[in-house]
Amino acid sequence: MADKHLPLPAHPASYQIPFSRPATPQAQPLQIGIYGLGNIGYLMARNLAVYKASSPVPSLPLLVYNRTVSKSEDLVKEAGKANVHIAQNVSQLVTECDVIITNLASDAVVKSVYMEFSKALTVRITWLGWTLDRVLILVFDLEAITSGEEQDLCRN
Repeated sequence: MADKHLPLPAHPASYQIPFSRPATPQAQPLQIGIYGLGNIGYLMARNLAVYKASSPVPSLPLLVYNRTVSKSEDLVKEAGKANVHIAQNVSQLVTECDVIITNLASDAVVKSVYMEFSKALTVRITWLGWTLDRVLILVFDLEAITSGEEQDLCRN
């Protein structure tokens, strides 16, 4: 009697059923950035870099930007190249970081820096259909009205 079934393929790899759906997105570590390495910013950045390096949870290196590049270089020397990277410009800091902590000296500096942030954030970043937003943390001892003005600059 003749076999009514189709013959099996000759190659074992053809027995496998292809995986047809994309992998489930996993939680990604946040990229944290710091703009301003003055008296407060430098110490905050150093402590954060040391903490992140000693944490058992894998994390990305801290990304820093300062108008005086030598302060950023000093931080890299102190905290290590594996723990701190220097942003080449404000745009890199803003587009690559999920959280940005700013430590700025005066209202005028805050306004100019947040204007730069606003220009860099004009292009919205999307990933898997989600629009990615940034969290901006302003560390300051300035006039209370300033933070509202910067919030309006960065709101798109």
